[in-house]
Amino acid sequence: ALLDPLPPTSFRFVNFNQLFKVDPRTATGWANILRRTPGATLWQLSTPSNGATRLKEEFRVRPVWQATY
Repeated sequence: ALLDPLPPTSFRFVNFNQLFKVDPRTATGWANILRRTPGATLWQLSTPSNGATRLKEEFRVRPVWQATY
């Protein structure tokens, strides 16, 4: 389920900004953070839906992409 507890060796980052505020530079920053934090996940608002699609594409071009929907 969505709120299942995390394993003790993981960390969840949460970004409450709306997706229209996430530009390529911000996506690169998040990608770098996630790449350097083993076991980390990023929770991000998924609205607007076109912003979610764009963010997924930004992460696909960076070596951190693992999608869970």
